[in-house]
Amino acid sequence: MRKIFNCLYVALFRTIEDDGVEHSGYMSFMILLSIFPFLVFLLALTSFLGASELGQNFIQIFLESLPEQATESIEKRIRELLSAPPQSLMNLAIVGSIWTASSFVECLRTILNRVYQIKSPPPYIRRRLLSIIQFLIISALITFTMFLLVVIPILFTKIPIILETIEKYKIILNFIRYFLILILLFLGASSLYYILPNVKLNFIDVFPGALLTVILWIISGYLLSTYIVYYNQLNLMYGSLGSIIVTLIFFYIINMIFIYGAEFNYLMKNYENIE
Repeated sequence: MRKIFNCLYVALFRTIEDDGVEHSGYMSFMILLSIFPFLVFLLALTSFLGASELGQNFIQIFLESLPEQATESIEKRIRELLSAPPQSLMNLAIVGSIWTASSFVECLRTILNRVYQIKSPPPYIRRRLLSIIQFLIISALITFTMFLLVVIPILFTKIPIILETIEKYKIILNFIRYFLILILLFLGASSLYYILPNVKLNFIDVFPGALLTVILWIISGYLLSTYIVYYNQLNLMYGSLGSIIVTLIFFYIINMIFIYGAEFNYLMKNYENIE
C-alpha cells in the first residue's frame, strides 16, 4: 500500500517534469483535428462492410456515454455526418483521417517514450509507418467493439423471451451496458499503454495505470459536468466559443490523466530502482 501511495505522489511531479502539461494541450488539439476525419473513415469502413447502421449506432452510444456539455460543440457536426455522410469526400477523408489519426498515435508514442525514458526512438519514417499500422489495427478493434455493443443487443431483441427479460430488467441491463463500456475503456487504455511505447512491457505492467486512468476519467467527467451545470463562468469569458473551450478542457483533462497513468505504470514497474 505504501508503494502505491508513493507512486501516486511521485507520478504527479513526473507528469510535470516530463512536460505532461504541454503534451496534454497538444494531444487535445490533435483529437479535435482528427475526430471528424476519423468518424468519416469509420462510417466509410462500416459502409464498405455493408453495415453502415452499425457505425452510426456505435457513435450514438459513444456520444451518450460522454458528458453532454463536453461534446456540445462537436455533437451537431457529428450528427450531421451520421445522417448524411459526405460521399464525395470519402476518398479524401480516408487518406486524411489515416494520416491525421496516425499523427495522434505518434503523439501518444512520443509522450509514452518520454515517460519510459527512451533516449533513442526509431527513425521518423519507421515510426510513422508503425503509427499508421497501429491506427488501422485500432480501427479494426473499434469495428469489432461495435459488433459487441450494437449487433448482439439487436439480436437479443429478436428473441421473444429475451425481449421480455430486457423490458423487465431494463435498469439492470443499462447498468451492465455502461459497465461493459468501462471494461472496454480499460482494455483500450491498457492496449495503448502496452503497444505504443518503444519498450517491451507485460500486461501486468500496464494494468495499474489503466485502472487508475479509467477511475480518474469517470471522476473528472462527473466533476466537470457538475461544474459546468452549476458554476459555469466560461460563457461570460468566451461567449459563443464557450462550448468549444469546454470540449478542449475535457480533452485536456483526459489526456493529462492518461499521461499520469503512464507515469504511475513506470513508477510501479521500476519502484525498486527509483527508491
